[in-house]
Amino acid sequence: MGRQAGVYDQPYVPVEVIEDAVADHYGVVVWLSPEFRAEVRAGVEAAVASDFELTDQMRQAFIKRLAALERKESYLFDLAAEEGWPKDVLRAKVDEVRAKRRKIWAQLDRAERQLETSKRVFRAALDLLDNPQAMHRASGESVRSLLNRAFFTRLEIDGRKVTGHVLKEPFDVLSEAHERWRSYHSKGATEYRREAPVGVRDG
Repeated sequence: MGRQAGVYDQPYVPVEVIEDAVADHYGVVVWLSPEFRAEVRAGVEAAVASDFELTDQMRQAFIKRLAALERKESYLFDLAAEEGWPKDVLRAKVDEVRAKRRKIWAQLDRAERQLETSKRVFRAALDLLDNPQAMHRASGESVRSLLNRAFFTRLEIDGRKVTGHVLKEPFDVLSEAHERWRSYHSKGATEYRREAPVGVRDG
């Protein structure tokens, strides 16, 4: 429609050609070397381990609170066994203690599930970075669309090639870190070109 209106002078380009261009672009801007990914993965695992230690501390605090509530409940039952104590008041106190105990168990369970979810998200993101270009080429239209939205805020197309992009967080940070890492751990050009995927070698 833009060409018919005279406001767009780009020629018609089949969707398949653009998809191939985007896949090639993945090999240039999303690709991270195996060594760098290994260091990132190790850092993530160390962070997860640190979170586990923090969660252990939280769990111990929860356990102490639960133990204190159990002692209080036992004390209330001892009072109920004695003569002269109002049973309805004691029953209300016991119900209150049990409600607090259920709340603590729910908080502990929620904290553990949130940590497990965070671990899965971190590891899934790292798995996604293993070979995103191959995944893009092997996936159907809906998955390719999801990948594009996951990695990029914007892709700029001119004719039959990708001319620009804006990476989405955290991949923009990883890309910059990878460039610095690669400069610091610079290898011989022959070795680097042998290890890099097709899109990187050709670029």
